[in-house]
Amino acid sequence: MSPATGLSATNISNPVASPIVTTVYTVTVKDGNGISATDNTTITINTPPTPTVATSGSTVCDGINPDVTLTSSAAPNGGTYVWYKDGVATGDVGISIAVNDPVASGSYTVSVVDGISGCTSAQSVAEVVTINALPIDKVVSVLTALTICDGGTITIRIAASEPGINYEIQDQLNNPVRAIAGGTGVDLDLITNPLNASVTSLKIVATNVSTTCGGTLTNTIGPVTVNPIPATPTINPVGPVVVCEGTAAIILTSSAASGNQWYKNGSPIGGATATTLNIATALATAAAIQLSPR
Repeated sequence: MSPATGLSATNISNPVASPIVTTVYTVTVKDGNGISATDNTTITINTPPTPTVATSGSTVCDGINPDVTLTSSAAPNGGTYVWYKDGVATGDVGISIAVNDPVASGSYTVSVVDGISGCTSAQSVAEVVTINALPIDKVVSVLTALTICDGGTITIRIAASEPGINYEIQDQLNNPVRAIAGGTGVDLDLITNPLNASVTSLKIVATNVSTTCGGTLTNTIGPVTVNPIPATPTINPVGPVVVCEGTAAIILTSSAASGNQWYKNGSPIGGATATTLNIATALATAAAIQLSPR
């Protein structure tokens, strides 16, 4: 029998053939009369297919479903697939698998089974998937009023802030309204920069310093109302006003139609909130009168 490659013997009737490539073996027999006969057989070796793995991302942040999709090259002849994580079969048999959540991080490989020969390939080169966790969604509360005057601030508390996480207050248009502050493991109180009327709500954005994975904490802060500061009113007549005792009362008039508070020598005059203020001209009635918007 020839060729000898892959045969356990060439001069016996039932050698074991173990070729590593497809081989045609020829056998010749001769009887006692010197008459010979020849036959041949082909042993086909199916080379195991070598799969490759394509991935939608190797290192990602949690929060997308699926976080990562792994896809094998096609199994020959409509064959099947066997997926492994860290060397252990996952039970997935499709051409693609979805990898979700940080606990699913690991080293993934796949082998394919030829649909005709049934031969199984070696496992593919490993694809290492890392899914990084998002910051913990902490409870957010407001410590001050949400209705303020222009230029005012709001104080926000993050309960049990997370070390290694940066926190930033942003407005409804994603504009930062204070500097970034790092989590401390305890309650973290953040005070906004002075706000103006363009701000209608606030939110806390948390970002992991190491992985850059982040997101907005669930609690949205609002609605926020920032009221404009009224224009400084003027008093008519313009002082100082000097009159004689017993003359008619002095009438002072504010330029503001409403929201007035009159002051005497720096102290508010009770009930004096009208547009005008009457001052009786008794002896030695001398005072500094001021006006403030409310």
